[in-house]
Amino acid sequence: MNNMPFKGLIFDLDETLVNTTCLKNFRDSGNWRSCFSNIHRTELYPFVEELLTICRELKLKIGVVTMSPRNYAKQVLKHHNIKYDYLVAYRDVTRRKPDPEPMLKCASGLELNPEDILSIGDDLKDVLASKRAGMYSIGVSWGVANKDKLIANGADIVVDSFKDIFSLIK
Repeated sequence: MNNMPFKGLIFDLDETLVNTTCLKNFRDSGNWRSCFSNIHRTELYPFVEELLTICRELKLKIGVVTMSPRNYAKQVLKHHNIKYDYLVAYRDVTRRKPDPEPMLKCASGLELNPEDILSIGDDLKDVLASKRAGMYSIGVSWGVANKDKLIANGADIVVDSFKDIFSLIK
């Protein structure tokens, strides 16, 4: 693990930071009107607010990398009052996760080196993109990929709660 304290965190949005399972069918079919009208049904995962508060107190930068469209991502983040320093959405890059381009673009936008960033995601693509970008990768057990697959694909650690990340950043 990184000997230096981390200077920033990059989160995946859907099924990592925010439980958007209720919007999955709308997203998959490109029915963005229904997505927007149902954002109020989404929920933050436990301890997200506490983790973000700790990050702010420690002056850590917060990035969000999503393969969803920017307008959708901004609405979800706004609905949950999630403050972030930099957002990379679907059309902001030409190559998408598992390619490292979106992660590197976010690191650049945060003005941080990749090795100074904790990347948090639920999907194998999140882990692969993070590792290829040279970041410390945290897999979350509540998303689409199971613990064993996340570890097999290079996650440095897999957590069962955002609470498990508190000790890594303090």
